[in-house]
Amino acid sequence: MGFLYKIFLPTKNTASSCDINAQIDELNIHLPKIFGNSKKAYLTKFKIHNYCQFNWSNTTLENKSMQQLTKPKKIAIIGAGFRGITAAKIFQDAGIEFVILDKNDATGGVWRTFANQSSYVQIPEPEYRFEMDYPNGLPSEFTPRDEILAHAERFINVHGIAKHIIFKSEVFSIEDISNSKYRVHYKHDNGNKSLEVDGIYYAGGRLHKRRTVHFPGEENFQGLIRYGLSDDMPISEYRGKKVAIIGCGAFAMENARTALLNGATHVTIIAKTINIVLPRMVMFWLNSMRLAPVAPLLKMSWKMYDWAGTNFMKENLDGFSINQRTVPIISDFIFLAHKVGKAEFKKGSIDFIDSNSVITSDGSQVEADIILKCVGFEGQMDVFKQVYPPFEAVNWIWVNKKTNFVLDQDPEFGMTTKATKLMTSGSTLLLTKIAARVFAMSLINPSKFEQIIPLLPTSENAGYNISYHMGSLSKLLVANKDIKKFLLRTSAKKSKSMIEKGGNGKYLEFCKREWKQQCEALGVEEVEYPFLFPWWILVWENWQQLVNRFFLAVFPEPNIVTDIQSEDVEWSFINAES
Repeated sequence: MGFLYKIFLPTKNTASSCDINAQIDELNIHLPKIFGNSKKAYLTKFKIHNYCQFNWSNTTLENKSMQQLTKPKKIAIIGAGFRGITAAKIFQDAGIEFVILDKNDATGGVWRTFANQSSYVQIPEPEYRFEMDYPNGLPSEFTPRDEILAHAERFINVHGIAKHIIFKSEVFSIEDISNSKYRVHYKHDNGNKSLEVDGIYYAGGRLHKRRTVHFPGEENFQGLIRYGLSDDMPISEYRGKKVAIIGCGAFAMENARTALLNGATHVTIIAKTINIVLPRMVMFWLNSMRLAPVAPLLKMSWKMYDWAGTNFMKENLDGFSINQRTVPIISDFIFLAHKVGKAEFKKGSIDFIDSNSVITSDGSQVEADIILKCVGFEGQMDVFKQVYPPFEAVNWIWVNKKTNFVLDQDPEFGMTTKATKLMTSGSTLLLTKIAARVFAMSLINPSKFEQIIPLLPTSENAGYNISYHMGSLSKLLVANKDIKKFLLRTSAKKSKSMIEKGGNGKYLEFCKREWKQQCEALGVEEVEYPFLFPWWILVWENWQQLVNRFFLAVFPEPNIVTDIQSEDVEWSFINAES
């Protein structure tokens, strides 16, 4: 195809937009004559067409002014949770001025407002680690709430981010001033204030407001009814009690574990949909490998279901994809509790509640001394649309196709093997690093991203906008080689950090040790840890170490500003269709 580029491209610097369109039309006429009508020929035609269209449109004289690289004066980060402060560090490194607005009086987001003292990170620690020195040792595996909040406080102070945060500032409106400016309205010090910014990074989170539900007959229940959030359930009350948990999300599983480890005699989880639970070792391998064999790893979970007698979870896990909208729960404990008869799942809805039990829609009666309503949170989009009424859609992370407005929120999961083979991760921090890095690039060179954004997958539901939608990342990869370098290095660095902390062997040892402690807490005879995984997974891990060394050697740590401003940046959609 090189000779065709030489034929068509010499006129690119003098062509007007009308000339470009005319030449592309002529190209469409002549290319079939050269290549015929085969599938391969069609693809070749597509590649040349897009190459010419993109390069011509970006190099005409009338567009020269748009080529100038810009740097925004200031952007507003909405939310000082873990996403907001992680993004702030990336903008700081890029030399982008920012201010962070948060309605709370301290950093931490949902970890400070809704998490319990018994809450902890459910994925391997290196995946959820703030980038800073740890003079007293690395964080604990499955870092608990109070420890990770302390790390967050230290992070914003070590990097000088704290001085950019305005706490007790609840954003209630974002107003378009022009295509490149916004006015952010917020409540602060018992009054309304506003500030003008050049860009928005909305990291307000998904868990804004607890969903409040009242079931018929609640007032007649003689025990405790709580939501299992914000330490509203005294741990001392569990001993010797039967617990009914309504819901099957992360907080439901956390409260089931907390109840049983603190003396509850039995837990029944009641939900319309029984969400899947992945064993810890499966999640470790999914996160530790740069290119994880997703389908075989997901199938390994089936063996754990068979072992524990929880086959009903398979309906959302077909061996090739995770067919549910919520992020999977990561736990070994729930399998153990089900195996020894301490926990059970019941699929159905709640009909009513009497003095000492929950009655389900099929007439079943679940005896309980304590009821926990783990029914989730209000929809994130309702909140965002109230704050920004002009919202139409997101193209991956960009709102309304604007290069200077990004929405970074929890994804609706929908993991497939195709979607995870490039950047396997269950970490919102890693996904935020990707989103903030690419957003910084779009702020510095908006004219380039104006070409990319309309081609990315679009959705009116911002819950599916971040990085599990790998179709978006794939197109970004071929659009810019520096983004490709960054993503490949990020993936290799993530995998390397997990293996360096001890890899499969140390992690397995930790899981076995905690498993033994849980057996003792449940008061049951020790059950052997069910390591149900094949030998080849260890070989795969060793191979990954070699691959990581290669990528980290070939792709040095990139610099946002110098990379995007370099003359040899290659912007081409030649491989987008293939």
